[in-house]
Amino acid sequence: MASSIEQANLSFLPDDYLANKARRRTNTICAALLGVSLLGLGAAWFVADHTLSNTKVEHAAISAQFELESLRLKQVEQLQKQQQYLSRQAQLTDALIERVPRSVVLAELTDALPQGVSLTDFNLDSQLRMIQAPSVPANAVAQRQAANKATATPELQPRFYNVSLKIQGIAQNDVQVASFIGNLNQSPLLEEVNLSFSETKVIQGQPLRKFNIEAKLRRDADVSARKLAKRSKQTATLSSTGE
Repeated sequence: MASSIEQANLSFLPDDYLANKARRRTNTICAALLGVSLLGLGAAWFVADHTLSNTKVEHAAISAQFELESLRLKQVEQLQKQQQYLSRQAQLTDALIERVPRSVVLAELTDALPQGVSLTDFNLDSQLRMIQAPSVPANAVAQRQAANKATATPELQPRFYNVSLKIQGIAQNDVQVASFIGNLNQSPLLEEVNLSFSETKVIQGQPLRKFNIEAKLRRDADVSARKLAKRSKQTATLSSTGE
């Protein structure tokens, strides 16, 4: 039986042939594995390159959008600066223009006079309105910005004035003086109307009431408001007359 097993293991092929066959099999397997590895590397490189290309495209789009938004912000800042400049020029122009001429104030006083009351003196006094100083910045950045603004070329500031009135007149009695003060309080141009002095004075043998009234011109006084109030008063008068 042992001799039969030895006869079965006998091979008539040369030893070199078997070694070459095993070597070729090994080379084939290694080549297949190498090809699979290279194919995997190629696929990975393709995916990475495709992803990088998409990333570059997205980055370019975002950069273009960022530049567009930056340009829009610059345009908005320029418009804001122009608006501030125009607003400043409008304030300077408005400060130079007398909103309520003296003739209009005198006409308002004349229209408010009741029957039996006459003016003897009228004076207007203008004082520069003090503008509150800006508060001191809290942090260092704000202080630095404030210092830079202080060293820069100073801008022209509009000048506003507080206008006060001193009115002197005579009336026949205190009722007429009170009526005159009531009419002045209803004026759209005046405020803080107060009687500062009143006494009896004999003029040409007739006792009359001499009075002094002080008032202030409204800061927002406008001639158009007076015209509107006068028009409404005329309309009410016509309506009452028609009835």
